Amino acid sequence: MFDLLRQLRDQRAMAVQNERQLMLVYLCCLEYITRKGSVDEHETRDGMDKSILMLCELVEQNKPKCTKYCPDEAGQEMTFQTADQGPITVRCEQDADFKFRKETKAKIRVRTLKVNGLGLEEPLTVRHYHWNHWPDRGAPPPDHSPMELLAKVSQSSTPIVVHCSAGIGRTGSIVMLQAIVEKISAGEKFEVEDLLKECRESRASLVQTPAQYYYIHEVLLNYYYARLGKYVASFEPSLAKYTVEYYKALDETTNNK
Repeated sequence: MFDLLRQLRDQRAMAVQNERQLMLVYLCCLEYITRKGSVDEHETRDGMDKSILMLCELVEQNKPKCTKYCPDEAGQEMTFQTADQGPITVRCEQDADFKFRKETKAKIRVRTLKVNGLGLEEPLTVRHYHWNHWPDRGAPPPDHSPMELLAKVSQSSTPIVVHCSAGIGRTGSIVMLQAIVEKISAGEKFEVEDLLKECRESRASLVQTPAQYYYIHEVLLNYYYARLGKYVASFEPSLAKYTVEYYKALDETTNNK
């Protein structure tokens, strides 16, 4: 997968005409992944839903963080010129807030995009999940929201693109959460630290700050406590102890910035 992403990065670089005119980076990435055979050979790339998780804002602290690559509201449309693929048109068909099952401060906007171009016979449907106001180099409250989001997008039949600005901090947090859940579900024994080191062999600096590393643990502890805590008598005091340590470490990390 990481080899594929490196190829994808190179493909993206070739398609950029100049620094001021970026093409539709992540939508093209999705199409590229699908073409490279990451889906069943009996499926066709046309007509399958794709998913993008966007974890940053276009501008943060007065600094540009991401090039705008899709419309914000239903009915809006954007057209991009590419070096060798012709024009790409992206239209927003629907936009609405992500519906969480429980109360949370997290805000995620969900857009249904239709993409024309790239030699497609039929428009490509893309589900765009935009997590608003996840702080750069930081973490949101460690509640159930990322697990609900991952449960939703993991239903996708094709690879999922996750991005923030640098692609290591916020992106790494979400990727690690999914990787850990998959290993737990498969009954594998592992250490989070070792899994992170393994991932960093392919993507340097994945999970950028201590705050994000703590966040991953706290989210998972809360998630599994909600599901299994009543069956394990020692779980609640252990979780309470870790939560105190979590917020203490988080405060120290914030104050040392």
